[in-house]
Amino acid sequence: MIVSRIQGGLGNQMFQYAYVLYLAPRYDTQLWLECSHVASDPLRSLMLDRWRIDAPHITEHLRELVPSRYGGAGWKNWLRGRRPMRRVAERPYGFQEKFLDPGDQVFLDGYWQSERFFPQLRKSLQKCFQPADDISPTTRAIAHKMSQGCSVSLHVRRGDYVTSEHTNSVHGICSREYYQHCIDQLQSRTEAMHVYIFSDDPQWCRQNLVLGCPVTYVTHNGAERAHEDIWLMTHCRHHVVANSSFSWWGAWLRADDTGMVFAPERWFRSAELDTSSVVPASWRRVANQGTTHSRAA
Repeated sequence: MIVSRIQGGLGNQMFQYAYVLYLAPRYDTQLWLECSHVASDPLRSLMLDRWRIDAPHITEHLRELVPSRYGGAGWKNWLRGRRPMRRVAERPYGFQEKFLDPGDQVFLDGYWQSERFFPQLRKSLQKCFQPADDISPTTRAIAHKMSQGCSVSLHVRRGDYVTSEHTNSVHGICSREYYQHCIDQLQSRTEAMHVYIFSDDPQWCRQNLVLGCPVTYVTHNGAERAHEDIWLMTHCRHHVVANSSFSWWGAWLRADDTGMVFAPERWFRSAELDTSSVVPASWRRVANQGTTHSRAA
């Protein structure tokens, strides 16, 4: 069996599911989700069940086999004649070929933020990451409008990227210059486009983004229906993503492959993290001068 430790927000949880979904068939084994970390996280909640996925949560009996630091029985497993799971940690951060063949009976502990962790799985994931329940009438109406014209999904991620000193030191934020540059590039190549802005800080967007084209702020979905925002993003032709796994998935799962995707060249503020595999090669990476790491911006 292969167990994936679920942690972080919705976008990160989707990466963790995608990776284990790729691995399990390779070893003809069962996949399981271990969700105790996200269940105890005061800032996050389990969101994977919003999608049409087939992944059971690990049972209490099998939990004894996870590494002891995560609540397993440790050396007692050996005394009982059972082989505990081996922890596979994403260290250092970033894709390495060895992760495509970690073996069976493993406990996956990482973020796995690259399409290279789940090659040839895009069509399957496009089917998996569909809303499990009925979407709201407002969401459905916006999706229809997006599909009728030259729509652009633009995501502004602020929140704890701005308010938390530690989070800001790791991630940084995309500046207004980054977004303006991306929109200018699109306007030079397309006509009559309509921008749909997704953000946890729409007030900042209204005060700082002057895009020179029709704009719709998508604000009707709260945290509990955040998956509907990702689903909406997939209906847009073009995408301007933040350095965020949330909009990464909105662009990667897009139905229209003819559009352009813009992403920040530096995914993290921290230069110690290897982010060379995060942004797909087909996306357009905007140079560093388009990204700021100032908390005040």
